[in-house]
Amino acid sequence: MPGISSQNTTRRNALIGGGYAILGLGVLGAASDPESGSTNGGGGDTGSGDGGGSEYPDADAYHEDSGMVLYDISASVGEFSTDITGEAVNESGGDYEYVQLTFALYNESDDKVGDALANTNGLAAGQSWQFEAISTDSNASTYELNDVSAY
Repeated sequence: MPGISSQNTTRRNALIGGGYAILGLGVLGAASDPESGSTNGGGGDTGSGDGGGSEYPDADAYHEDSGMVLYDISASVGEFSTDITGEAVNESGGDYEYVQLTFALYNESDDKVGDALANTNGLAAGQSWQFEAISTDSNASTYELNDVSAY
């Protein structure tokens, strides 16, 4: 699993107040989609650079069920939150009304300490999305793509 660098930004701190509401809505959205696919096209960490398989060799992760390809994933931990950013591309050939990415967060002992969520409405076929998955947990040292929901 990729590591997370420590930093504190004003923007991140400002987002904390709304973070709980966003996370709550994200959890509700994930719970309402019973057909969400598996993680990362086979599991493992998302930062290896070969997570996209042979079809997308430069991708950090490829979710076969949804056709979502993730690039340039990076993470940072601030005083009050963990942010995971990157680019997601809809390579499914169809349009999505809603897409959600869920990253599991782990501490130095590999215990799960939370989740970071990013979601967007309306992602057309071939369109890219600069995502920012946010968690109010600041004890994470590694992360892993846990789920991609797209419909």
